[in-house]
Amino acid sequence: MKKVLIGSQTWAWGPASKAEAIGEIMRKNYNCQVDFYGDQISYDFCFKAGTFNGCFLLNSEYDFVSIPFEKYDFVISVMNPFLAVAASKANKKVFWVDSMSWIWNWHNYDILEKQYAEIIDKPINEVLSYMKDMPGYDCKIFGLISSTKIFIQGNYYEAKNNNPKIEYVGAVINDNFISQEERNNIIITLSGQLCPYMDVKHAIKHANNTQKWLKPIIDKYKNQYTIYVVGNEVVLNDIEKEDGIIYTQLSHSEFLNKLNSCHVLFCPCGFTTVYEAAAYHVPMVFLPETHDGNAYEFLLITKNATPDELKNVFPHLLLDVDSKNTDNIEDGDSIVEKLNHLYWQLEHDMDFRKQYHARIMHSLEIVEKTPNLADLQKDIINRTIATEGAINYIIDTILNIYE
Repeated sequence: MKKVLIGSQTWAWGPASKAEAIGEIMRKNYNCQVDFYGDQISYDFCFKAGTFNGCFLLNSEYDFVSIPFEKYDFVISVMNPFLAVAASKANKKVFWVDSMSWIWNWHNYDILEKQYAEIIDKPINEVLSYMKDMPGYDCKIFGLISSTKIFIQGNYYEAKNNNPKIEYVGAVINDNFISQEERNNIIITLSGQLCPYMDVKHAIKHANNTQKWLKPIIDKYKNQYTIYVVGNEVVLNDIEKEDGIIYTQLSHSEFLNKLNSCHVLFCPCGFTTVYEAAAYHVPMVFLPETHDGNAYEFLLITKNATPDELKNVFPHLLLDVDSKNTDNIEDGDSIVEKLNHLYWQLEHDMDFRKQYHARIMHSLEIVEKTPNLADLQKDIINRTIATEGAINYIIDTILNIYE
């Protein structure tokens, strides 16, 4: 029996959900023993899922030094560069799995590659400290260079794109729960929320405002559908509650099962949830972004849509996508400022509030008048990155390399 260590990037739930999906399939279908290592947010997500043989909490980047790598046959890192580097320095094969699809266009790759060569042979604590102080996503290059194989969703890796370690795959999602059920619920997902741009206080404020934005829809449909507001229980415990709504943090498998009976999903335009909903044939309405990645992802998945398709197939409430492209999206801090301004407008500007509610109801009108909306959305999304088949291919490739 192979013993596998999986860890994920510190960023809401997207990377952790990919780690959990890979871990579940490796255990059930490939007879592997799989442990998870991660920070508090990803640890809580994976522990609640009940997928792994063991879940272990890491409180800082330096805790990667104490992982007993000798217990494991190989390591899978879902975009966690600290794990990849620590495992590589412990002489373990490392397999890098993408969670974003869009950040791989480094124009300073050669500089970062040189920095890696200069630092990597130093003691591991010194290397991790150096990585911790690197700006933005730059430290991820260290994880990529340390990996035996790199699986990237889509084909957006421009720098060193002839690297033989890279394989382009479809969306890393779990489609094992797909079934045909009556569509009798509406899901409003706040996702994991907590990330460098959104702390608990801001996440609670955002959740309360999301409910205010969607109140016309909640009022219209709560007697016809079961409405779930799902997200991080740390946030849900402290938000205002609407009568007749179910507030809950679902495990990953519970969420996927709920998608089978979902009439429409209101969600941020993150990567994982969008591709899961497309695979499960659930129409989506996108909520305002909480960081720059949401805007980037929207522009990415719609880049092959015609103007008519963009207008009629992807209802959304995003703030930073009009007249934008993937080269001029505002940074996460600027988007947070826009969100705060939106909160103020909805609270104090009655005319704006009426216009915004009209936009929300128009989004729902698109859902209601287009019975095949989920299929149309999936078709367009598939033009960018395929929604099926990646996980089994990744696992088969890893096991073949390990053997």
